[in-house]
Amino acid sequence: MVGTRRFFAACLLVSTTLMVAVGVSVLAPRAVPPVVAAGSHLWHERGCAGCHFLLGQGGLTAPDLTQVYSQRGPDTLRAFLTSPPNNHPTLSAHDVDNLLPFLRWFSEQSLGWPPAPFALEKPTQ
Repeated sequence: MVGTRRFFAACLLVSTTLMVAVGVSVLAPRAVPPVVAAGSHLWHERGCAGCHFLLGQGGLTAPDLTQVYSQRGPDTLRAFLTSPPNNHPTLSAHDVDNLLPFLRWFSEQSLGWPPAPFALEKPTQ
């Protein structure tokens, strides 16, 4: 019985140590490149989150832009943002240079967002 308790205590100690080590590395703050920070500042300054959302956060009146960079590419986005259709704000080339790395970073960090839709089956009676 004493051997079992020692084994359990040792396993608990090792498990706790590993969880703390992994948790610290996962939760450690990551440096955001300055160009991404500039794009984030522009995103908030121009009120983009009032209409668009990223990772499910923001306004719901315009498309989700979490994956827009990977779906449309930088050339298409640059053309749209500098010469948009009616009712869309126009951005300067400098603003677009800041916003594109931010959108690219979100596309890379999205971890599979948005989730895939699924269909619910009808319950059988």
